Amino acid sequence: KDERKVYIVVSGNYSDYHIDAVFDDRQLAEEYAKQHNDERARRKYEHEHGTRTCTSGFWADEASIEEWVLNIEKNEVAV
Repeated sequence: KDERKVYIVVSGNYSDYHIDAVFDDRQLAEEYAKQHNDERARRKYEHEHGTRTCTSGFWADEASIEEWVLNIEKNEVAV
């Protein structure tokens, strides 16, 4: 059985939930998510301290990582 894992970086909630990026290496996914969340924290700080006017909810979306297993032999995906 040939299984591969992919790491999907997601953010948002409910109707705003979306995939930001897909990686085959967990470390790369973690680095991407960290960069996204660092930018999010910076924008949130600027918004809360009046140094930036935020017109969208972008800064409120924290990225997380989902691990999916691809079963190549059976052509299936498991979350």
